[in-house]
Amino acid sequence: MPEQTLNDSRPSWPANNTVNRKINSIINPSSSTITPTNIQQQQQHLETQLKQHLHSTGHLTQIHHQLHSTLIEIGWHDAMKDHAKELIRRRGVEGISMDELVNELIPVGRASVPHDVKGKVVEYLRGVAVTVERSGSM
Repeated sequence: MPEQTLNDSRPSWPANNTVNRKINSIINPSSSTITPTNIQQQQQHLETQLKQHLHSTGHLTQIHHQLHSTLIEIGWHDAMKDHAKELIRRRGVEGISMDELVNELIPVGRASVPHDVKGKVVEYLRGVAVTVERSGSM
């Protein structure tokens, strides 16, 4: 499964004290002070490590392929293609640049991915993160 796709729509981790303490203990076991800035830095660090792990193990490619296949199966791909054609028809080929087309399609595309599909990607990523954390390779 992909994300532009994964790079642009990052899973949001639950923001509660238990999760914050867990993140803090992973990054800096001796730290006892949790601040929003520390948490944001730690999340960015974990995200970077997770992306590196996903890329190096080939999981990112697997996610991309699975998401791509799923979106085609559910008709999302065709719906986005139809939306792009409609934008071009409405504004004319000369009236819209590729950048404008992409900028109009991205929010529509993100919003139209079904929640269960997004949830499966997030669930998979969390599973990989837990596995990597337990193995100590992240």
